[in-house]
Amino acid sequence: MKLEKFISLLNWRQIIIHFVASCFFVYGFKTLATLYNLELLEAYLYSNNGYKMEVLNSKKYDSNAFSNLFIFPYYFAIIGLLVTFLISLIISIKKKWSWFNSLIMFLLTYFLYRFDLLGWSYFKNVFLLIGKMFNDNFLSVLVNGTLMLMIGLLFFFSKISTRFIESKIIK
Repeated sequence: MKLEKFISLLNWRQIIIHFVASCFFVYGFKTLATLYNLELLEAYLYSNNGYKMEVLNSKKYDSNAFSNLFIFPYYFAIIGLLVTFLISLIISIKKKWSWFNSLIMFLLTYFLYRFDLLGWSYFKNVFLLIGKMFNDNFLSVLVNGTLMLMIGLLFFFSKISTRFIESKIIK
């Protein structure tokens, strides 16, 4: 394949739109992963150091529970990234776009997430704001995670995104 033809298959608009959608999926999955053991997370986050040690030493939670508390969100974020890669690949095949755009999006998102360069520390206050309206932590996490997944799906499947990718003009 000639380099010119290969470059002509690249669609930076598709990469950007699917990248944004994948970021929402990654953090949506990561947020929903905290539902794994919400009680332990609450005890860990909302207590002083003395109580944290009491929770650590309790028979109710062992070291595996604590390690899973911090490992599960990472694994779920990777699962969310794989899901977005599959969605992007299916959309690309269906719309007869280049599959290479989906691969670039996947690698870009993975490396930026892996090295914590997606800017989540800046954006999380905005995207987790709606869930703060609820007094129940379970409902708060569920609403925040679901909302991020819905925004990601909107980026993938909205007609505006498709028109933006295909015609290079927002109509």
